Amino acid sequence: AASCTQMLIDKFNITHLINTGIAGSLNKDVKVCDVVISDNVTYHDVRIEQMNTLFPFRECFKADDEPIEIAVSACKKTLSEECNYHIGRIVTGESFISCNELKKTIAEKYNPFCVDMESGAIGHVAYLNNIPFLVIRSISDNADDDADITYDEFEKAASNNSANVVLKMISLMGAEIDG
Repeated sequence: AASCTQMLIDKFNITHLINTGIAGSLNKDVKVCDVVISDNVTYHDVRIEQMNTLFPFRECFKADDEPIEIAVSACKKTLSEECNYHIGRIVTGESFISCNELKKTIAEKYNPFCVDMESGAIGHVAYLNNIPFLVIRSISDNADDDADITYDEFEKAASNNSANVVLKMISLMGAEIDG
């Protein structure tokens, strides 16, 4: 994710970055197929002390406020009544979380809304390049002992939710530019 983000920045001279996909819920209020809009991203598998004491000397990477507002508008126009949106922390690690005990440990230490395997790297690289970013995830599973089963059942629906929110964001941004 980091190298692909850097290639996008280098080759396409981007000014903003929106990444979308699916994730596992780490918050009891975030249900399968809900959408999480990042306000910040970080790693759950890198010690907080290491993040703070080594370059780039920060525990997390803050998402940009303007696309957060657009994402909220897109969610309100796109999501069904059964799905909610949440704004909060997304944590990243190198493995799929499918264990109640590990879920509890990560949730207690980082207070995240969801977990994935890319957002921290994307936010990290965006920060290093001074590129405003936003990450949007729809929930495919609960990152618990049943995650493998839930993921298989909801991967497609969650992916569609996430993609539809970004498509609506693009539409809303185009209307702002044209209007």
